[in-house]
Amino acid sequence: MQENGVVQTANDAAEVLYGTPDAVTLSDGSKVVVKKVTLRTLPGLVSYLQTVLNSLLVTDEQGFMVGTVDMKNPTTILNLIANHLQPTYAVVLSLTSLTEDRLLDMPLDDVLTTVQRLWELNADFFTQRIAPLLEKAESVVSESPEKV
Repeated sequence: MQENGVVQTANDAAEVLYGTPDAVTLSDGSKVVVKKVTLRTLPGLVSYLQTVLNSLLVTDEQGFMVGTVDMKNPTTILNLIANHLQPTYAVVLSLTSLTEDRLLDMPLDDVLTTVQRLWELNADFFTQRIAPLLEKAESVVSESPEKV
């Protein structure tokens, strides 16, 4: 952080010299660094996505997928938020420079802006790496249905 034009840390010196290419400017003017998914952050992220995606599926008594939840239903959306809020914090914290206190005290618009930037920064990972794997898995499942 710079105070009266004085660089306080090595990271701040790098920011002054090179800028922060992957950062979000919040409504109070502060910046949050957003990070690409790494091998270190991948297990928690994949576990989180698996949990969220599984909660979007509707299964019968035998565990077979029979559809997906209605995302136009506000109750469904509120349930998803309530059920996945704490794990969402963990993912955001692992992929940003935010502390938990700072995240919890941020205005919601700033939180959404930060999450949107995280998605933009990592979209290729999801759309070009994960999505094709999911499509392959879906085709295998549809060819030989098993319990979900």
